[in-house]
Amino acid sequence: MFQLFIQTNSPGELTNWTIPFIQAFRKQVPDSEVTIFLTPCPYATGEESKLALQTEGVLTVYKPKDTISFMLNPFKKPPKTQKGALLFLGGDPFYSKLLSKKLNVPAFAYSEHNHNPGKFFKKVFYLHQDGNLMSERIHQFNTQTKSEISRQNILTKHNLTDKNYCLFFAGSRPQHTQHLIPMYTEIIQQIKTQHPDFHPLLGLSPFTTEKKLTELKKDHDLSPFTIIRGESLELLRIAKLLVTIPGSNTAEAMYMR
Repeated sequence: MFQLFIQTNSPGELTNWTIPFIQAFRKQVPDSEVTIFLTPCPYATGEESKLALQTEGVLTVYKPKDTISFMLNPFKKPPKTQKGALLFLGGDPFYSKLLSKKLNVPAFAYSEHNHNPGKFFKKVFYLHQDGNLMSERIHQFNTQTKSEISRQNILTKHNLTDKNYCLFFAGSRPQHTQHLIPMYTEIIQQIKTQHPDFHPLLGLSPFTTEKKLTELKKDHDLSPFTIIRGESLELLRIAKLLVTIPGSNTAEAMYMR
């Protein structure tokens, strides 16, 4: 049994790097288990562990505070590992140094940048020479789902007709969603006064909880939107225009074009 330990942190790294990597890794190494260490991140939503645990092959997920406790508490014993490795996929590389030492496994890293994130890594895989994890994810999506069939499927699934939709993404973090949705609602109301046939979609992040959605519906009129959760690539396929803020969705849109 091979044990893969992954360090990651924010929603973008988890959905666009970590989960697709695990899915590909498990196909090549089915006799394996994955443990995810989430590290502190100012952009985290607090819902990362729930999504990570839904990924097939993931055995354990350490929340940020648990990761820190595991690294620094000498009484917390690491799992017994005969064959394993640690992969850095986001966060502070220094945590990988501590985790690698605690777990007694070699550390590897993936980096979007050209500089070495740390000399203690056994090998660093670079975007510019070894491959782009996000673009590969989009490529696999496009390869596995024929565009027109996928477009019709998503329209049918959500009872939509083939129109020119404008897609609004409200971000993955509660602070963004809380302020963006009222602004989006006001914009749509103004547009509809001149263009009543305007068709807005609201794509909600999988990190937006049902509780948060209930609060938003209570505080704001979301009736102008067709609300769809957690299907960013499918939504990008049926939309003619995207309105969002900088983040992983902008990169997805670039690779989807």
